Amino acid sequence: MPFVKGIDVSVFTPVVTWARVRAQGYSFVYIRASYGVDNKQTIMDGMFPSHWAGSKAAGMLRGAYHYLKAAQDGGKQAEEFLKIVKPEKGDLPPALDLEQYYNETATRKQFVENAEAFLKKFKQETGITPMVYSRASFLREKVCQPNGKAPTWDASYPVWIAHWTYDYENTKPLEEAGWPAYTFWQYSGEKDYLDGITNQYGVPIPVDFDVFRGTLDDLNKLAGAVVPPPIKYTIMPGDSYEGIAKKFNIGLADLLNANPQIVMTGTVLTIPLATGAA
Repeated sequence: MPFVKGIDVSVFTPVVTWARVRAQGYSFVYIRASYGVDNKQTIMDGMFPSHWAGSKAAGMLRGAYHYLKAAQDGGKQAEEFLKIVKPEKGDLPPALDLEQYYNETATRKQFVENAEAFLKKFKQETGITPMVYSRASFLREKVCQPNGKAPTWDASYPVWIAHWTYDYENTKPLEEAGWPAYTFWQYSGEKDYLDGITNQYGVPIPVDFDVFRGTLDDLNKLAGAVVPPPIKYTIMPGDSYEGIAKKFNIGLADLLNANPQIVMTGTVLTIPLATGAA
């Protein structure tokens, strides 16, 4: 099964050198845009504007997510989210984050009704189908009908599942019955580090790692991205794969996947440019 690697970030990952992240083979990012509402306005994540612009400039596919406050009006949260996030062609569909933190007193009824209200409102306003992010156990316990089954609207929205196995190649995530099979999987969080991600003092900090289930072409189609044609490069004496990847600011894995043949001086390589790269 092919996978595409990505990360997700928020204000808790304040410094990201996006070109460095992209060069390590990470093709997409989900960025927290907002959470709940306060005084009738959504609370914007303080790093969203910077992360949103920086990731696109580095040629990464980007998507935004909103953290639901389940006791608050979901439709209103969607309206306010859309004041912050202006979806563009080539962006990944946004996600609605359903978790227990700051929702400890929220009922199952509030989760089901306000999540549906957010998802429906966003789709009505944009024509884009958003995703649901959560853990299987949380969907089972909190985002369900009184009989324990998935809500009646669940099949209408793709799933970004969270299950920290710290390995996506040899394991599978836990999924909840009645919900669609996962499209994205957050397989690692609050543990692993990535070169180019630090706090404001330059100290490396952990980041959440994700994968998309499918090929890069599949991911680009999901985003409606216009992919630039690949560049051709002839290997010169002294060239190395690492050096060529760095020269074109792409991941080594991307270069190797595009050129599985035996190479030598004079071989013409295909350089797969990142979406949005010039």
